[in-house]
Amino acid sequence: MNETSRKTLELFIEKAEKLHEYIAEVNHLGGLIGVYRNRGDDDWKRYPELDGFVITFRWFLQPEGKDEFDISLYPSTRNGIAKRPKLLDLDDVSVHWKEVVTKAWESGNEFLKLELIDIDEPITRWKVLDVFIYGDIVHATQRETLKEWQRNPDLFGKLSLHFSVSLVFMFFEWILPVAEASRQELGC
Repeated sequence: MNETSRKTLELFIEKAEKLHEYIAEVNHLGGLIGVYRNRGDDDWKRYPELDGFVITFRWFLQPEGKDEFDISLYPSTRNGIAKRPKLLDLDDVSVHWKEVVTKAWESGNEFLKLELIDIDEPITRWKVLDVFIYGDIVHATQRETLKEWQRNPDLFGKLSLHFSVSLVFMFFEWILPVAEASRQELGC
């Protein structure tokens, strides 16, 4: 295996392990449940650990500017169109590893395209991730949409829960299996 592929897989494993630390160390209702509301309070609050989780999780969403060491599993264009991850372009990895990554990418993108059935307006999981990550936690490009959602506490609460659950589900369902396949690929 060439050095770029090896370092890319090592970085993927490192970031997946860091995400796992957030989940293992934070025990809000049995896991990383990132939002809550006090009785009688209209405003939803976010546990600060969720922000750290999201900053690391973003490695799996946002492509790295350079060609090497890009571990984004769900890269997309500015308008939300899914792009093929550069991970699939590694040419000196096993067929099994590529199958695991392909399954994670295809299944994860289908999951992200799903519209939320308990919301009255058409909002996808991808839109929820995008607005929470880029409307508050990391940037402010989606801030107006986030503020609009916050004006409706019931809607914001549902979307906040979808945000947290989506992050954790994607981690356990697709990111961890790719990290494990990467360990196997590296002989760790």
